[in-house]
Amino acid sequence: MSELVRLEVDEATGVGTIRLDRPKMNAINEEVTEGLAEAAREATFNDKIKAVVLWGGEKIFAAGADIKMMADRTPAEMMNRIGMMQSVFSMIDAFRLLPRLCEWPERGIPSGTVPRRAVCGPPA
Repeated sequence: MSELVRLEVDEATGVGTIRLDRPKMNAINEEVTEGLAEAAREATFNDKIKAVVLWGGEKIFAAGADIKMMADRTPAEMMNRIGMMQSVFSMIDAFRLLPRLCEWPERGIPSGTVPRRAVCGPPA
């Protein structure tokens, strides 16, 4: 896992929390994207996890894409990067297909990425 994204599992409750920790606003760069992908894969296949919470902090989930990262990229490189980000958020959105309860904080989700709250199925 990345030091910017980590999966914490509370085995007593079965809750997995994917935490973003990229101060100041959790701008999503390549390392955060890769960390989210790894955490989502791990949460998907961990039978101890019955619910998943995405957490970026008390004030904001994520600011969105890291604009500074884009400055040195060609349009083709950015299209590739955007495709990767979209596939990661689709993977996170796919938690809804698991027989688990999945929740997202009620505020701070980047527009057009994942639902604010989704029920994946009956809670275990």
